[in-house]
Amino acid sequence: ATLEARELSSFYGAPVIEIPGRLFPVTTRAPSKYLVDDITQLVAEGRNVLVFQPGKAEIEETIRELRLREVSAEILPLHGELTNDEQAKCFAHYGRPKVVVSTNVAQTSVTIDDIDAVVDIGVERRVELVNGVEGLYLRPISLADSKQRAGRAGRTKPGIYIDHCTLDRRDFPVAEIKRVRLDQTVLRLAMAGFNMEELRFFHQPDMKLIHSARQSLMKLGCMTAGGQVTSIGNQVARLPINVQFGRMIVEAIKLGVVAEIILAAAILENGEINTRKDKNGYPS
Repeated sequence: ATLEARELSSFYGAPVIEIPGRLFPVTTRAPSKYLVDDITQLVAEGRNVLVFQPGKAEIEETIRELRLREVSAEILPLHGELTNDEQAKCFAHYGRPKVVVSTNVAQTSVTIDDIDAVVDIGVERRVELVNGVEGLYLRPISLADSKQRAGRAGRTKPGIYIDHCTLDRRDFPVAEIKRVRLDQTVLRLAMAGFNMEELRFFHQPDMKLIHSARQSLMKLGCMTAGGQVTSIGNQVARLPINVQFGRMIVEAIKLGVVAEIILAAAILENGEINTRKDKNGYPS
């Protein structure tokens, strides 16, 4: 649903074959002042509601408000930190309406077959490079993403879509290559004998990002000024993690502190520490 088909066709010189999907009509309804009001109204209509929020904190706050209102529905969270058993509850069928409050994992990764209403906050958290610092930032979703989310409501019967976003939006999502660090991409392309600055991409990254990545790799000792990959760079490129963390591990090998640094790198790469438990209460 978010594929830029015509642009890709022009870039690659390939034909476009359109195969219409099976989707029931989805009616767009104007939002009320508060998101929870819309959810409550849809539940009163007997609908199963999927609510999109940008993260775990917002999901928990929405669920708390719904429970304070004593909404007569099965209210369930859906995000990446839940166990498989906890996520499975969202797909079960109950004898009353259900409300699933989810991150964008429910936009593409999973399909909840009995959803017939979607309430969308219209923003997401995504990785972006801002002033040289890569982090998670709150941004409006694209119009293509909005269309895809609306489609979640029309899988099995006619549905309702309510969009609460009031921000300006792009037609399509910003490609990852244009909003993240390119250190690892530059390094791996160099190992394969390519200079990223000379390549043509469908989503052409800013040349400043490529130059910045090269400078960073040179400072880390992964690449020479002439663009050759060093022995250190070869070791770092083989590690499936951020270049900076990979460089830490390579240095740790020399200093004999690999176990300690691997733990630190894993925490930094993951971004959080969670203890998950299985249905028997044991860490998983």
